Amino acid sequence: MLLSAIWVAANVVWMGCVYIPLPARHQPVRPWTNSDVKAANKAKLSRDEVVAKLGSPDAYLSDLHIACYRVNTISKRDLVLFLLVIPLGTEDSYPGAFDLALIEFDETDHVKGYEFVRQDGGQSYEQAAKSWLALRAKPMGKH
Repeated sequence: MLLSAIWVAANVVWMGCVYIPLPARHQPVRPWTNSDVKAANKAKLSRDEVVAKLGSPDAYLSDLHIACYRVNTISKRDLVLFLLVIPLGTEDSYPGAFDLALIEFDETDHVKGYEFVRQDGGQSYEQAAKSWLALRAKPMGKH
């Protein structure tokens, strides 16, 4: 019995701190919602109409024909527990992360498609857009 208690205590001490993920919070940056972007896509609005409806984008990547809009800031934290029971505090999991709306335009400057992606803190708009385009371009293989 004593040996079992020592073994459990040793494993708990050996484990040290445990990080328990807390639910992410998405705080809106803009006054419009995701459904406004979906409506712009469905109506195949021109770029000028999108700007009139959604406002100026945070970035427009002219070589890719993609407008980038920050939609939400993401606050994701982990609860730090020592010895599985003693709370030490919280730690940011995604510092500087955003939900990003990427709106692609065709050669006539009308909405071609869109996607909502997560932009990590150190990632540029161009990196986020190119990652999305690369992911979309991958052929769907058989599993």
